[in-house]
Amino acid sequence: MNALDRFREVNRAFPKTSQILEHKSQGKKVFGWLCTYVPEEIIHAAGALPIRIIGDSHEAELDEGNAYLYINNCSFSRSCLQMGLRGDYDYLDGVIAGSTCDGARRLFDLWGHYIKVPFHHILTVPRKYTERAQALYYEQFPQTVVTLFQSLFFTGTATGSPYTVPFFLDIRSDETYENGHLCGTLHVLLKDMFKSENLMKLPLDRQILVYSDTGHEGAAISTILNLLGYDAINLRWGITSWSLSLPGKDIAPERFNEDRDIMDYDFVTGFDPFVPQPDL
Repeated sequence: MNALDRFREVNRAFPKTSQILEHKSQGKKVFGWLCTYVPEEIIHAAGALPIRIIGDSHEAELDEGNAYLYINNCSFSRSCLQMGLRGDYDYLDGVIAGSTCDGARRLFDLWGHYIKVPFHHILTVPRKYTERAQALYYEQFPQTVVTLFQSLFFTGTATGSPYTVPFFLDIRSDETYENGHLCGTLHVLLKDMFKSENLMKLPLDRQILVYSDTGHEGAAISTILNLLGYDAINLRWGITSWSLSLPGKDIAPERFNEDRDIMDYDFVTGFDPFVPQPDL
C-alpha cells in the first residue's frame, strides 16, 4: 500500500477510523477541533487525541444541517453539523473551536446546544495583525490550558453545570494562596473582588467555584456574584476541605467531619504559572 492509498483508507472510514476507536477503547480522551487556529499541541500535551471535525467526504443530503444553519452558510459547516447530529462524532469528549467566520461560530454554538459534549471551549481569533490583536490571542492560551487540564483531571467536580468542572476563584490572602491552592485558580484578593477589571475576568457561561480559608467569606462572595448574574457556588469548609495536607480539624470541631467533608485532592504551591494574575 502506497502513502496515497493509506490516506484514502483513513478518509473512507473517518471519523470512526480503527485508530480512533482503538484510542477510545483504551479509556483515553478524544477532542474534536474546529478551525485551524485551535492549538492541537495543547490537546496532545494533555494526553488526549485531537481530531479535526470535518464534513462528509462525498456529496450527501444535508437536511438536518440545513434545518439548523442558514442555507447561506458554507456547505462545510452544514455538513459537519449534519454528521454531528447523525452521531458520527458521538465518541468525542470535548470540542474546541476558534471564533473565525460566522459559519464556524454558529456551528460551535449549535454543537454545544444540540449535540452536547462534556467539554466545550472557544478561542477568540483576532481579525487584525496588530500587537494588541496578538496579545488578545496570546492571553487566552493560559486559561485554555488550565480549562482543558481541569476537564481531563478533575472530572465530576461541578454538578448542574454545562462544563465538567467550574472556574476556580481563590479570594484568600497572597500568603495562604502561595501555601496551597487548586490548580488553575484565578487569585483575587477579597477586598478587590468587585473591581470592574476583576469581574471582567469571570466567565458568564460557566459555573464559578469560590473558595476561602474556611468557607465563610466564600459563601458571602458567591452570593453576591449570583446577584450580579454569575453562576457561583461556594466550596464547603473552604480550602480546608480540599486536601488532607491542609489543616482542617480545628476549623469547626463540632461540625467538621473529616471523613465526610474532605475530598483529598491535590493542590499546588506558589503562584500558578498558567493563570494571569490581576494587577493588585
